[in-house]
Amino acid sequence: MIEGRDIVAISIPFVAGIALGAVFLDGNGPEDYACAGLSGLACVGVLLLWCRNGYSARRLDKLLPAGIFFLLGIFCCSGALIRETARPEREDWGLAVRAMEALQALIDGIDFKEEHSAALMKTLLLGQKSDVDKEVIAAFRNAGAAHVLALSGLHLGVIYSVLRKCLFWMGNSPAAEIARSVVIVAASAFFSVMTGASASVIRALLFITINETARLMPGRKCSMRTTFATAILIQLLLDPLQIKSLSLQLSYLAMLGIMLIFPHLNGWVPDPGRISPFKKVWTMLAMSISCQLTTSPLAWAVFGTFPLMFLLTNLIALPLTEAFIILSLVALALAAIGLDLPATRIPVETIGRALVDSLEIISSI
Repeated sequence: MIEGRDIVAISIPFVAGIALGAVFLDGNGPEDYACAGLSGLACVGVLLLWCRNGYSARRLDKLLPAGIFFLLGIFCCSGALIRETARPEREDWGLAVRAMEALQALIDGIDFKEEHSAALMKTLLLGQKSDVDKEVIAAFRNAGAAHVLALSGLHLGVIYSVLRKCLFWMGNSPAAEIARSVVIVAASAFFSVMTGASASVIRALLFITINETARLMPGRKCSMRTTFATAILIQLLLDPLQIKSLSLQLSYLAMLGIMLIFPHLNGWVPDPGRISPFKKVWTMLAMSISCQLTTSPLAWAVFGTFPLMFLLTNLIALPLTEAFIILSLVALALAAIGLDLPATRIPVETIGRALVDSLEIISSI
């Protein structure tokens, strides 16, 4: 039976081979080198975990398979470049496109009084930014919250949490657990396809699928490093050229920060064993710092900017974004059965306005 550390051992050289292939076989500029180079840093981070679990780089029997998967990564990258073809347009995705259009119409049908509410709902739930005012987009960008507007694993993660809690009524029997996991993975996959299947959303989908699968296998422990290694291995096996995607780079680098740095930072403030607002705030700050440390080098290399107010921005924007998504799902569910109630519409408007106003203030500092 394949162990978690075996998956990690396979994924490290494979991803490194793909990164190297992307640079030397299809490197078109400094951004390509920066992306591939920081992919290498991600591999080094996972390699450190690999070595801590008993692997010795001096042993030939460990070096040989590593070398094979490294060459396999280069081969897969070169093969993908040779057969590279245009991806199917969204119009070819039938049911997913019709579902997207239906949800857009449903949002447009809600009687919002606040001007930004419908546009924010389309952006944060469907990834459609065309209706968002340029001033609002600029405020998000200048405050260092552009990642909030870009549909990513953050958004799918919130939807996944809501979906899992909403399915509590299915019970806890083995059959119910299987049914719940199937529904969750299927719904997450459909959402990913419907919203365009960006690299970061697919990363989140793979994390969800791996964790739900592990949940159904009693006695099989799935650590975060195993999930990380399995997800990136699968994603790059399916499409090696995604190694050049900025969305993929930032998504996995952020997860690397959460995996390597966050536990140490979060441990600086001991868990009091009860509800503690200070501990919650520190956890959010530690999460933000961890992600920023691993993603900032890439963001600086590509965009030449660094969000100085990122701590304040994330401390305010992330809870408001999560609340907005949850309230929007409730409002959409009620609107779908013909109930456009002020009791659900007004909270969405209030949170949306608070999110925009707070980021406009931060961007003006």
